[in-house]
Amino acid sequence: MNTAIHKRPARVAFAALLGLVIVAVSCDASAGTIDRIRQDKAIRIAYRTDAPPFSYKDKLGEPSGFIVDLCRAVAKNLTQQLSLPSLSVSYVTVTAVDRFEAIQQNKADLLCEPTSTTLSRLRWLIFQSRPSSTVPA
Repeated sequence: MNTAIHKRPARVAFAALLGLVIVAVSCDASAGTIDRIRQDKAIRIAYRTDAPPFSYKDKLGEPSGFIVDLCRAVAKNLTQQLSLPSLSVSYVTVTAVDRFEAIQQNKADLLCEPTSTTLSRLRWLIFQSRPSSTVPA
């Protein structure tokens, strides 16, 4: 059995997740978004309810899944980077059709859902990216 072949799906999945977080955070992380998060001490996380095990509603109706956990970690890290005592997290339900619009229309600050990288999405990201405010390391 070739272990390299079995490790490849995990590497691809990790790269996809990392790419997703980078895309989600940088898509519209303009100075205005970061400033609003800092001022309101709140972040809106968009997620899909129909993409288990990545993102879904659990038995209690709460957001759950690998990517949701990853986005919670991003929010926790952002709390520390912005030197906030706490950061309120709210969840915005999106679908495969309206997920990117939620970010574009400022309905959410962070998109947490499984997606593939395509040339058109990379173009969208390049044109949507704006200089972000300086976030302390």
